[in-house]
Amino acid sequence: MNSILSNGFDASYYTDVEKKNKFLGITTSTSRETLYSQADAQLERQITTIFGNLVGAIKAAADPLGVSLDTVESKISGFVVNIGKIDLKDLTGTEIKDRLTAVFGAAGDSLASVVLAGFENFQHVGEGYLETVVRLASGVEQARTTLQRLGITAVDLSAITNKQGDVAAELVRESALAVEGLSGVGQMVKTLNGSAADIASTYKSLTDVRLSLRLLGLDASSVGFSLVNGAGGLQELADAVAAYESGFLSSNEQVTVKAERMAQEFKALGLSLPSSSDAFVALVKGIDTSSDSGKLLLGNVLGLSKGFSELLGAIQNVGAGIADEIKRIQGLNAVSGDSSLAALQASFAINTAQARAGDQAAIDLLPQISQALLKAAEATAGSSLDVAVIQARTLASLQETLAAISDPTKRLSGIPGFASGGSFSGGWRIVGENGPELEATGPARIYDASQTAQILSASPVNGDLIDEIRTLRQVVDGLRDDQRRQAFVIMQNTDRSARVLERVTPDGNSLSTTSVT
Repeated sequence: MNSILSNGFDASYYTDVEKKNKFLGITTSTSRETLYSQADAQLERQITTIFGNLVGAIKAAADPLGVSLDTVESKISGFVVNIGKIDLKDLTGTEIKDRLTAVFGAAGDSLASVVLAGFENFQHVGEGYLETVVRLASGVEQARTTLQRLGITAVDLSAITNKQGDVAAELVRESALAVEGLSGVGQMVKTLNGSAADIASTYKSLTDVRLSLRLLGLDASSVGFSLVNGAGGLQELADAVAAYESGFLSSNEQVTVKAERMAQEFKALGLSLPSSSDAFVALVKGIDTSSDSGKLLLGNVLGLSKGFSELLGAIQNVGAGIADEIKRIQGLNAVSGDSSLAALQASFAINTAQARAGDQAAIDLLPQISQALLKAAEATAGSSLDVAVIQARTLASLQETLAAISDPTKRLSGIPGFASGGSFSGGWRIVGENGPELEATGPARIYDASQTAQILSASPVNGDLIDEIRTLRQVVDGLRDDQRRQAFVIMQNTDRSARVLERVTPDGNSLSTTSVT
């Protein structure tokens, strides 16, 4: 085969000649001879092209079928082409075409069976082996593309049970089943019919419903035949879940659910949820489209544009009141208010913490508190500079809050809890989630009750630590004693000074002084 691809196919015309010897009209002997002549150069080029196309098709099918290119090339180089003699005598043009198609088709089947052996169970009745491997490779590529959008890796072809079915559809089904196992969704996937796209679409609808139930705090594992039948169908179930979200969740909770769902879409592509519109634009522009995989990724990411834009719009609506208040502070002088400045500052700080933690009520209330705070500052401040300082601090705080609630990635994880102890890097934390207390601190190391008891125990493991603590206590006690003595001395000196001063007061004694020159 290598010789044909490198030097071209060497073809010859042939003619079978039969000679008969006769004596007195009677044939006494017969001899046959084949005469060869050089074939037309154009015909040789056409045959060479045919073999080149056969080799190209087999190489293209190798990767999807899991065969290395080195193995393919090694087997191709050792393949011996033998198409024999092709008898075209007395054939019409159509008959010649059919004959040549059959000859070269058989050569392709022979080459494919040597280079890509092992897929005979997928071969349909009346289908050539080369046609089989090309069909399989195409199905694998289609399934991989479909599964990539679902974030699922395609299983090996050997995992397909129905080897006579639609390869792409069966590969999508088996790959989804490998992920789902015996779950209710998996049981439904087993019964799905249709193309690869049909199965993938239904599977995505099922997983979307399951994700929604999880985000709503419901039993996500309940998704299966019973739940779908109870709702009247899969589409009806999806519509019912969507209606529940819009009707019974706060606007902030709805945004959080949308953010989680969108994060799953990006995760399926191996990407993280962008934090802003600028980050999304940078992501799109940063995709390398020099390869087919890059072009595919760009297409998938662009397909998320509408959903991500809607998410950002929903987030902006949630924080619209804060955004308006920021604009108001930037361009106005505050007016007087009724509540005390200290009380309003405390309320503003508390609601700011709650808003940044995702409390929609606090988000809605912040603009009102901000306005009242600035009015109180105007009414009680000692100077316009004091008012400007409070305005600047309030503005900065609101801007930071708006940035925090406008970042969709911040909605993907809650405030960390430390009832069981742990290391904390700083920021918001819940230190008593068994009876919640929200706290904002710097970096710290949290110990739970059992860890504290262990630290204070007299076990050998903690002996050095206990000794160190006792030494520290002794040092602290010594410092306290020194402080008491110093305080006593100060008190005595203060008492003496007081008695001296009493003598020179109107009701006290006079003090005589002498000037020395």
